[in-house]
Amino acid sequence: AIFCPPPPPIPRKQKNETPRVKRRHHMILYSNIIPILLLSAVFSLDSHSSACSIPLASRQALADAVAQATANTHETLQGSLVFSLVGEISNPSGTYGGHTFASQVLDADICDCLTSTCTRTSDPKFSNKDVETLCGKTFAPYPTTAVVTIGCMPPKPVDYFAFQTNVFSKYDTRPDKSPDTVYFPEVAPYAPISHLKLPDWGEPYVVVSTGSTELAQTITSALTDSGLQQSSVILDGLVHPAVDLADTELPDTLQVVVRMNSAEFGDELLQYIAESSTEQIALYLTPTIPAQQDFFTPLEATPLPKRKIEDDGSFELYSEKLDALTALIQKKFAGNGFVLSYSGIFDAAMDYGYSETDTDDCCLSGYFDNDEYWKPLMHFSTSDCLYRVHGGYANTGDNNNKFLVGEALSTDYSIIGESKNLSSYSSYFCDNSGLQLNYHCASSSCDDGSCSVISASMIPAMSGCEAVPADSLPVPLFVKFDCAVDGTPTETLYLDSNCKHQYGDQVNMTQCRESTTYVEGEVWAGGYMRETTVAVFIGVMTNEIGHSSFHNIYLPDFSTYNDPNATAEKNYNEDELKGSSSQFGDGFEEVFAAQFGRECLSDDPKYCKIIGEADLASGNLLDFMSRQYLDPTTGLGTDKDYLPGHRVLIFDKAN
Repeated sequence: AIFCPPPPPIPRKQKNETPRVKRRHHMILYSNIIPILLLSAVFSLDSHSSACSIPLASRQALADAVAQATANTHETLQGSLVFSLVGEISNPSGTYGGHTFASQVLDADICDCLTSTCTRTSDPKFSNKDVETLCGKTFAPYPTTAVVTIGCMPPKPVDYFAFQTNVFSKYDTRPDKSPDTVYFPEVAPYAPISHLKLPDWGEPYVVVSTGSTELAQTITSALTDSGLQQSSVILDGLVHPAVDLADTELPDTLQVVVRMNSAEFGDELLQYIAESSTEQIALYLTPTIPAQQDFFTPLEATPLPKRKIEDDGSFELYSEKLDALTALIQKKFAGNGFVLSYSGIFDAAMDYGYSETDTDDCCLSGYFDNDEYWKPLMHFSTSDCLYRVHGGYANTGDNNNKFLVGEALSTDYSIIGESKNLSSYSSYFCDNSGLQLNYHCASSSCDDGSCSVISASMIPAMSGCEAVPADSLPVPLFVKFDCAVDGTPTETLYLDSNCKHQYGDQVNMTQCRESTTYVEGEVWAGGYMRETTVAVFIGVMTNEIGHSSFHNIYLPDFSTYNDPNATAEKNYNEDELKGSSSQFGDGFEEVFAAQFGRECLSDDPKYCKIIGEADLASGNLLDFMSRQYLDPTTGLGTDKDYLPGHRVLIFDKAN
């Protein structure tokens, strides 16, 4: 962070605060040197974790220096950057970290809005509902507020490590909505700060998230005067045209997520994660002088660099290799009685980073019209990653209206038939995480262990107040699925889009219900698991050729995301697939071939994942996802157009 002389401060226009956004200025912390010494004593200052090149006492001294340098204008609340344990979140081969402070930094009125008093157009998505909360890790800052993270890089190299400040919630300002309506974009218009921009592994770093150039300068000077290298201080500017900070009447809430992915987590990394609550320091600085809120030089957000890579012939080169590999795989499977029922190409999903406005267009101002299949799955997705998806999806919670994501290349219905009537059972229940759906149950009891489980918030038509799709209704109606006070799952109809004016009685949704789905064509061939299905995935090994730092492909199973062993059984990291294509022929060193299915047809079983009926019953939707983090040549996720998308080959044989 190299400072140039800033322009003169500009006056901020005074704005009337609504009762919902009144600010607190009574956080106690560092008003003089005595509290500084007392707070420092809380930490084990003589400890020296092997995870960091400097002891905790030295990092605490940096925190004290920041608090003392801003004591005349700001109050400082200290907390920690805390990582979830590996295997506790919905992130195969990774973990997330977030800020936790001694007391809640989000204003009580805004917190009340997010949790109870405001209408939600949809529910937020959480990777771990035991760790994440609506208010605990979120903040609604003035431009002259700052979040300062004083941490250490992981002690050993990981594949991906990055900060990202996200827009967690926004007010819905459409004319037909009440003024207390909120939604949850959970995306970042801000550029991520990856390990490519941070110090080396095991070294200290400081990230300063603020909208004020003057405050950033004061904090940086305090840190460098205390001996920290200037290059270890990274600025995260918060002033962005798509973000409403707390100097507006309807402020956004923000949340910092620190993402870490690695093919392996050894003892040192696991210790680093487990000790994060005491080893990684976070500060929240709130202005105490009103004028500090109104006169400042904006610290603008760093523009998102574009992912696009110039065409160098790689797309054509690897497309030819994938064509050749497909023919060889098909020949081998045919020799074992299998027919290629379907082949297709993965579709790019949540593909941020191609323009400076794409997160705004899809999910902030454009969120109102975003009906993409991945909308309910979105959770702090990042432009540092290219997400690709292929498979069958449903856009309602009643087993109807199925569709295929991905581009079909070929179909053969000789074994599977062109269509199918599928029957299954489903029911709803409530637990500490809210409304849950038991679906694709094999029996009418819905409790025989065959059901898959998913949070209703992950289903678009059940995640908020939704229009009822029926032309024959006497009046337009809206429906909301929720948990009653006594824990009963309910369905309620309303006359308005805010779900305030009830129509008729609530319906108890506990009953196990049968449903029948008719599917046909490409959706049936490429989007469903069957009795003999074996799926083979082929694609370019982008880590190997230098266009990603972390790359995996997996079968999403939201019911087992918090079980590391179950996740590993349905996940491949790229390094596990080296040599996987050599069994089919020569010249495929930079291409992988991963198998998931009812049986293994690989010469080496390590390239197969057996998916039994208990894992995914026949007649269930079949979908896969891949992630390609951080192309070193661009500093963002792999460009979706530079290389051909992964392909899926779905084989079946006669019973």
